[in-house]
Amino acid sequence: MGARTRREILTLEEAAGYLRVHPQTVYRRLRAGTLPGAKVGDQWRLRKADLDEYLKGRTRESVFDEEPLSAADLREIRQGLEDIRLGRTVPRQAYRRKRSA
Repeated sequence: MGARTRREILTLEEAAGYLRVHPQTVYRRLRAGTLPGAKVGDQWRLRKADLDEYLKGRTRESVFDEEPLSAADLREIRQGLEDIRLGRTVPRQAYRRKRSA
């Protein structure tokens, strides 16, 4: 494989650097099928030309809008889902009163 071909095929981390986003953002979009890429063994590979085309088609929604969730955000989400699963919900008015207090 020539040097030019190697530069045109990117790892997940290289693609994240090229797009200037967190690697987890690239991974999530690859898994969702919204970003073009291929899995080689257990690693993702992306063509730089495909990323350029992807960006051209992204005029209304920017790739850069997403940021990774913090550990605290994930804990809150998990707790909220568990509360819903167990039926521990709060009426909207009570929630708003609690937040404004």
